[in-house]
Amino acid sequence: MKKLLLLILLIVSFEINAQDIHFTQYEILQTYFNPANTGDFKGNYRVSAIHRNQWRQVSKPYSTFGLGFEKSGFKFFKKLSVGFHLLNDVAGTSNFTTNRFALNLAYRIPLLDSAHELSIGFSPEFLQQSVNLNNLTFGGQFINNSFNTNNPNGEPSTNFSGAKPNFSGGIKYKILWGKNHFLKLGGGYFNFTNPEVIDGNASTFSNRLMASLGYQFPLSSRWLIYPNLFYTQQGNYRETLGGINAEWILRNGKFNYQSLLFGVVTRWQDAIAASIGLRYQSWQFGFAYDVNTSAFNVATNYRGAYEIGLVYIFNVFNEGHRKFKHCPTFI
Repeated sequence: MKKLLLLILLIVSFEINAQDIHFTQYEILQTYFNPANTGDFKGNYRVSAIHRNQWRQVSKPYSTFGLGFEKSGFKFFKKLSVGFHLLNDVAGTSNFTTNRFALNLAYRIPLLDSAHELSIGFSPEFLQQSVNLNNLTFGGQFINNSFNTNNPNGEPSTNFSGAKPNFSGGIKYKILWGKNHFLKLGGGYFNFTNPEVIDGNASTFSNRLMASLGYQFPLSSRWLIYPNLFYTQQGNYRETLGGINAEWILRNGKFNYQSLLFGVVTRWQDAIAASIGLRYQSWQFGFAYDVNTSAFNVATNYRGAYEIGLVYIFNVFNEGHRKFKHCPTFI
């Protein structure tokens, strides 16, 4: 019966035992994709939020929300950055819920000269899951070719929950050629502990490997181009995202920065997505929409997912103590 339950969960949750949460706008909640990204921004603090809603045409929408906070550098540890992120994912009719809370630590190491930098990140995590089977149907509820929700489903319990620790790590190499010209190479290893799914049965979160490549260069004084590639492998499943982002700078003042963001990304053999956004001072807004291109489009009618992202960076300026000369006053 437990094997049957796991099979049902796989069907209603689309291979949940092998896949972590994913986003199209991976530049929004960067610490989730690689702990080494913690603190990689110009400012003192960064707050990030993202919401993803998908497969509305199939069943109850799959909804994911992420929130992150980071602190870049400290007075006596300028190369150390810390932060946290939390994720809430609710999947399908069974309300299969995954909550993740992770602490993010990253340390930057200058190499060769100030243009080369290596970042090492570590992320201990608390993982909690639950599922409610009351909304699902089972073979035992069909009696004499008639289905009745009041018939017992034959399962020992209709609710499962569990919590467990998890750990992840990442590394990133960054080369700077100027203010807006850089190359980033990243890698990560996730689910060190292979945490069990649901209630301690044989199904577990597989280890996940991640590799990323991003290259930003100025096309002109007004345009920045950012081609990027993102690859992840978890168990027997692979995900490859490749795309290009562009930023059109409208104003480039020290205290008045405004730009428009555009992007196109493809998730190999799954979906193609377009994104638009806006940077205004310390704010960044983003919206993306996925069009499903896999065989699953028979059910989705090509309607995949939408995402809304928001980032705010706090800049704290320390002007120091000003020195004054006191002039004598004559009466």
